[in-house]
Amino acid sequence: MRVWARGADAAVHSFGGFSKDVGSVALSPDGALLAATSSDDEVALYDLKAGAALEPLKCPNACAVTFAPGGGEFAVATLSGVKVWSVARREVVKALDASLCKQVEFSRKGDLL
Repeated sequence: MRVWARGADAAVHSFGGFSKDVGSVALSPDGALLAATSSDDEVALYDLKAGAALEPLKCPNACAVTFAPGGGEFAVATLSGVKVWSVARREVVKALDASLCKQVEFSRKGDLL
């Protein structure tokens, strides 16, 4: 997986570590974090300022990921529902029942999911 600066010809970051396909990626609103889902049943987090991978989060059947506008939370669509994670605590703060959910998005204000 590669990250380019807008207008750059070369990638500014290149991350590996997945043994299976990457499904979805999202940048935090401040551009500091990158989150990615994969068929590995994990959500991978990357610190873009440090250029380093953070500890992956276990999240079975993750399909899509999106950050809340404030950047303090991110949501993951899974085949068994939506999980809202705290960025700071790296834990699920809310689980929503939505079977076979394959996409998720916060509204611009962050009041709808």
